[in-house]
Amino acid sequence: MIEIEKRDVYIMCPHCKYAESMGVDEPRKKFESLQNWLDEDSNGDERSLHKCTECDNYFVVVWDYHNAIREAIANLDKIDLINLHNDYCDDIRSGDHIYNNEEDFFSEHFNTTIEAIRAVAYGQYSYSETYVKFDGYANLETTSDLDNWIDFDELTGYVIENEIEV
Repeated sequence: MIEIEKRDVYIMCPHCKYAESMGVDEPRKKFESLQNWLDEDSNGDERSLHKCTECDNYFVVVWDYHNAIREAIANLDKIDLINLHNDYCDDIRSGDHIYNNEEDFFSEHFNTTIEAIRAVAYGQYSYSETYVKFDGYANLETTSDLDNWIDFDELTGYVIENEIEV
């Protein structure tokens, strides 16, 4: 899993246009961090008040966690992405779990062959697709593109709300 860090940030004083690339934990050369706070209305974005030591003016920097986390989720390998999605489904009690479309799926989820045949016949199932899930009627749907089934904005909100490291 990837850990989101606030680093390699490029900030510029809007008053004197002095700019600096810096990491959050690096000593600041021209910017003095005066206050940090969380803005509840902006998806957990953290805002920092800074003072430019070049011109003595104050300005705010917004650390955009939402987009950084959304990007990290989108860049997860497929197994970790499915596991995160399925954990989200468990947490909200949803039946939208995603599985690999392979023989083990059928042996784990169906007691009889006729049950599996019914789920395939009444669903949108294709043997050549990579992933499978149940629709609302216990029939099977398949896809090879996880983006069709995963709502990245919902998943990002879940990660932020539950403080999950991705």
